[in-house]
Amino acid sequence: MLQTVAEVTMAATPLYRTIAEDLRVAVREQGVYGVGERMPSLRAVAERYGVSLSTAVQAFLQLEDEGVVVSRPRSGYFVRPTNGEGGPPVAAPRSEGPMEVSVAQLFMELLDDANRPGVVNLGTALPGEGYLPLRRLARIAGRLARNDPGLGGRYGEVGGAGALRVQLARRARSAGMHCGPDDVLVTQGATEAISLALRTVARPGDAVAVESPCFHGILQSIESLGLRAVEIPCDPRTGIDLRLLERRLHELPLAACVVMPTVHNPLGSSMTETAKRDLLALAEAHDLPLIEDDVYGELAMASPRPWPLKAFDRDGRVIYCTSVSKTLAPAYRVGWALPGRYREAMGYAKFLQSLTGPVLPQLAVAELLAQGGVEKIVRRATASYRLRRQEFRRWLLAALPEGSAVSSPSGGFLLWVSLPEGTDGFGVYREALARGVRVIPGRLFSPSDAYARYLRISCAQADGRKAAQAVAALGDAVRAVRATS
Repeated sequence: MLQTVAEVTMAATPLYRTIAEDLRVAVREQGVYGVGERMPSLRAVAERYGVSLSTAVQAFLQLEDEGVVVSRPRSGYFVRPTNGEGGPPVAAPRSEGPMEVSVAQLFMELLDDANRPGVVNLGTALPGEGYLPLRRLARIAGRLARNDPGLGGRYGEVGGAGALRVQLARRARSAGMHCGPDDVLVTQGATEAISLALRTVARPGDAVAVESPCFHGILQSIESLGLRAVEIPCDPRTGIDLRLLERRLHELPLAACVVMPTVHNPLGSSMTETAKRDLLALAEAHDLPLIEDDVYGELAMASPRPWPLKAFDRDGRVIYCTSVSKTLAPAYRVGWALPGRYREAMGYAKFLQSLTGPVLPQLAVAELLAQGGVEKIVRRATASYRLRRQEFRRWLLAALPEGSAVSSPSGGFLLWVSLPEGTDGFGVYREALARGVRVIPGRLFSPSDAYARYLRISCAQADGRKAAQAVAALGDAVRAVRATS
């Protein structure tokens, strides 16, 4: 049975999300609407729930993001299959034990290709410049430098500028994390924060659990520190496989587990609050340090944003890592961590590795945060990215051969694409590059080469006709590679 209007109205969550959940249950659990069937019209949903047409639109956009429905121009919304269009299948890692990681050489090769002139970049995970407050930051930085020319002649505080740590602590508290300025450690991007966290809790030769697929920056840090990776499959909808992680904890000595529980890179998945609590309980039972990468958390579609894993941390075992790179200014390299019980050791590791960070960017970001308005900037970008993802998904599903699938992320601006069985994803990368389009091959996201037929696509930078033409060229590249294999 569908919920009554009164029951929906009484819900504490935003109305569009409650309506979306009600329709999701009707589709996935009750079978009210079958695969391929047309959903009720926007007007019918608005009348049924007594809401505005815009609220009904929001509910269906939520369902489309989650892969429950698909929109067809001038026809409405239809129930999407649970596979194929519904998202890439979960690939099984090719090893159950600790593995040496070797992705650095491949990454450096791809990095060189990023600078090729005339290439449409659908690979680099950079936000679109139009969504960032870059002019505002430039004005702030210029004024700070003029008012205090001596800034460039002094080292900053090891833990980061005090004014910035105050603002970051406030943001953390608004996301459910209990902390003060002294708990914050400012780093040069989230990648440094993750590397310092690994350096703090693990020693060369130790095994570290990682999600599979896993952001390549995490794998690069593991490789550079002489650690080994244990892959735990990550579901595109629910996140890391907790049952398998528990099994590995009984079988292997694990020094830590690195997770991206909110808007995962590359999957776009987000763990539920219950799953986050279950992960913490498992970590507590095995005294396992958890390293949380939350760099895309603020770009989650849910409103208010989902609380990070750190918000449920009771004993300081979660090392929370994030940055402003995806929301405010990637080139400023302002990241930060909440190391919890590891604050002193991680602070010393930061001192040994880089002493301190650039002062001017930290002070500029601090003033921007103090002025306010950042939430509006982030929400506007998040809404724009949602539309971009939906546009790219339609282009990709039309351009790619049968047997391909595209993720339905919970936020951010990345898509994870699986190509038909037997397709050489790295060959597609090379062929697409020759046609003027750059993507990221899936090989970079696993030490076991589990994603040889996958690609990661960034929707944030290329716009309009150029982006559509690039996706069409990518489809041609896939067909060309398959024709010769």
